[in-house]
Amino acid sequence: AAAAAAAVPKVVSGGREREEGLDVDDGEVIRGQEPLRVGFSGLLRVTVVGADLQVTEKNMVINPYVVIALNSIKKKRTKILWKTCEPVWNETFEFIIVNDQKDVLQIKVLDKERFRTDVTEGTLFLPISQIMEQSEGGVDEPFSCVKSWKLNQPEGHHFTSTIDLNITYYQKEEPNVGDSEMTFDALNKTESKFSRTNTFSRGNRDRDRDR
Repeated sequence: AAAAAAAVPKVVSGGREREEGLDVDDGEVIRGQEPLRVGFSGLLRVTVVGADLQVTEKNMVINPYVVIALNSIKKKRTKILWKTCEPVWNETFEFIIVNDQKDVLQIKVLDKERFRTDVTEGTLFLPISQIMEQSEGGVDEPFSCVKSWKLNQPEGHHFTSTIDLNITYYQKEEPNVGDSEMTFDALNKTESKFSRTNTFSRGNRDRDRDR
């Protein structure tokens, strides 16, 4: 029973963007027939490397920047790059993960306008569990995912734009117990203790399966 409970379920997010911004409709999370695994907390490090943005008008250039958030809160933003459709930011952001089976990373690429509302060029919603499933690395290493992701396009856009992300997730070794998940404030107080070598690993999932 313990081994079955430790299995990592495949998660499909039902979330979708609202027009106002990065807010996500919680939707329904489908976890198949497997028992729900207790989530872990941790530290997520995201490097927004760059993007390939396809615009609707020929010879058009934009002023792109990225807004990145976790569960619609703790929003962070890259710098604006002027007059380019192939921006390179190489900016890194960190987020506290409360439950890696529920938390969702949300990314929005916008075009900075001088005299009107900024225009959305694409969005991306990544459940942390999906990042873990697609990660690379050894058993005792952090979850690591370096990938070019296809952006969801706004209505009326018929081109394919992508964003390049380098994501590392340092999973805490102790799981959350039942519904008593650590709060953001509690995790922030212990953030100084996070390290690659002792507090976090990528081996929890694999060790649990062997029990």
